[in-house]
Amino acid sequence: MKGQASRSGAGDDAGERSRGREVRNDFRALVQTIARIHGELAEQTTRAVNTGLRLRNWTAGMHIAKCELNGADKGRYGEKLFQVLAEKLSAESVSNCSRRMERISSVSWRSK
Repeated sequence: MKGQASRSGAGDDAGERSRGREVRNDFRALVQTIARIHGELAEQTTRAVNTGLRLRNWTAGMHIAKCELNGADKGRYGEKLFQVLAEKLSAESVSNCSRRMERISSVSWRSK
């Protein structure tokens, strides 16, 4: 009987080791699954944000072009339009507008 108990005990140890490997494999799979989901959703978020920013910039550019072409303040701001606009937008908490306005200004005034 003692021999049987030790054999069944040995079998339990092997079963526990096997279950331990399964748990580790399941845990590895869990980590990999969560990492894959994170990566996929981060990519989707990046694409959505980029699309939104592109739309914002395009729409802002359209309004700026209208202002430049038809604005009563055209003479008042002249070549400083983008500088003044960047200052006012920064005061309204529009981020990175100074850099964007510098790029737009350099392209806009060179193309005229």
